[in-house]
Amino acid sequence: GYVMKLLFIGSLINDKTIDKIVKESKIKPSNAPVYFENMLIKGLEEAGLETTVVSVPTVSTYPRGRIPFWGRRKETLNFGKEVIWIPCINLLGVKQFCVTVGSYIEVYRWAKKNKRVSDKVIMTYSVYPPYTKAVQVMGKFLGIKTCCMVTDLPEYLYVMSGNGSGLRSILNKQYSKKMKRIQSDYDLYIFLTEHMAERMHVELKPAMLMEGFADESTFARIGDVPKCDKKTVMYAGRLSEDFNIRALLDGFMMIEGDYRLWLFGSGDMVDYIRICEK
Repeated sequence: GYVMKLLFIGSLINDKTIDKIVKESKIKPSNAPVYFENMLIKGLEEAGLETTVVSVPTVSTYPRGRIPFWGRRKETLNFGKEVIWIPCINLLGVKQFCVTVGSYIEVYRWAKKNKRVSDKVIMTYSVYPPYTKAVQVMGKFLGIKTCCMVTDLPEYLYVMSGNGSGLRSILNKQYSKKMKRIQSDYDLYIFLTEHMAERMHVELKPAMLMEGFADESTFARIGDVPKCDKKTVMYAGRLSEDFNIRALLDGFMMIEGDYRLWLFGSGDMVDYIRICEK
């Protein structure tokens, strides 16, 4: 039968691996992309696509993250899918170079293997410059359509991940500029809201909206849950001033009535949250 082939490049790794990385890292990486990509690939596979998954794990650069380097290795996800890690020397600046070179190699490898397949697409999770440029260049060169899954506006991503000082801050600012330059060079887009296309200046490119999803099997595992006696709002993610958490807290405390706000995550707003809690 007819099968469409997809090469997906993101940060998807096994659940146990991400838990270990989070435990061992001084600066905790966000595991939200891993769960999101997990559901995305699982859904695409269930829909009949044949996916090849290549990954750049979200490990902070050494010594903030404990892993100084890793080779090209394969591991299996919980639902049986194989993931290929791009080999890396995990040092600031060097890591990005490794990812770029590795992406060129993996795209070439996959394209060569599937050269007789006419319907194929390369998809990336977000506009991460080290693999985005490789994907865009190879896509044009080999005549393969490229697609970007946009969960956050590129213009904010590196501004939000700590302004700090020194080399990291310089790299973040450069990344932000670079992302804005290259964000419109994909052929296809998947957005979470319709306004993203305007902000990224790609209104005329073919795109689809995917407002959210959930993995049904999760609910089967949970079983029946008693309802909270109080109306509860839950936020999970980075608890940072850049994410407007202060406004959320201040606004929430102005509400009349008996409501609860649950916050999960870490970030520079934790101390303020503790004050508000009192």
